[in-house]
Amino acid sequence: MPVYDGESYITSTSYVSMGLAVPGAVATSIIYPDRDVVALVGDGGFLMTGLEVSTAVQYGAKPRIVVFNDSIYRVLGVYERIRFGGVTEALVRLPRIDFALLAKSLGAEGITITRREDLKPLLMDALDSDRAVVVDVHVDPSAVPIPYQRLYNLRSIS
Repeated sequence: MPVYDGESYITSTSYVSMGLAVPGAVATSIIYPDRDVVALVGDGGFLMTGLEVSTAVQYGAKPRIVVFNDSIYRVLGVYERIRFGGVTEALVRLPRIDFALLAKSLGAEGITITRREDLKPLLMDALDSDRAVVVDVHVDPSAVPIPYQRLYNLRSIS
């Protein structure tokens, strides 16, 4: 992902610190109200701190929070598959949650994306919004993120 001159990209070590993205984006958008702040978070991480969207609404901040919604603790599933050769579905499965509806209930804008071809235009809508936005992106629960594909030569956790 390119980061251009004068812009910033903040991440936790190895992309596995769950719960950091939402409060980090809310705080950053409060501190820097004239900047576009975009957070990328899995549904498990959002479930830990997602109600901080209400803080963004309260203070008029406008982070754009993109939730990868696959109803699974995917990284835990990858690690379990690598270490033990399989995945215990009951331990990694999450309920299907409508994060766009949750965002609306907190006073933010909510957008749902279920088709790849809608990704770019709806993300542009989120960037054009003048308030906090949660973008609920439905993804395949068996897919493996590219960094883990490269690291472990793993294409699916199924």
